Amino acid sequence: MQRGGCLLKREQRFANVLAALINECQEQPVESYNRGIGANAISPRSPGYADSVKPSALDRCKTDVIALRPDLFVLCYGLNDIRAAMPVQDFRVDMAAIIRAVQKACAPMTVLTTVYHMTSRRRFPPYDK
Repeated sequence: MQRGGCLLKREQRFANVLAALINECQEQPVESYNRGIGANAISPRSPGYADSVKPSALDRCKTDVIALRPDLFVLCYGLNDIRAAMPVQDFRVDMAAIIRAVQKACAPMTVLTTVYHMTSRRRFPPYDK
């Protein structure tokens, strides 16, 4: 299973860049875990779920986040769901469920990042909305 994006060089991946930047600002190196999965959906109710890499973020937040008990939790989701025309309200409910579960279990600092502009959105269904 591919995790963390499709960039060939690890040092170019968002999670690796962020860890390097944090390491520049503190005495002890950060222990980081990149649990990102390319072509993943936030939950089974995402319209693109059938064509996504599984399990969804909601299905794996206990094993991929909570089990690690992080001090910092960076959550970046939405591109695949938006491209598959997931209703914003459904997305918000699923995102909130993940955040609540992680906060209740281990209370890390949580950072939500935005999705980026995607120019190839019309290439293939269901991610062509």
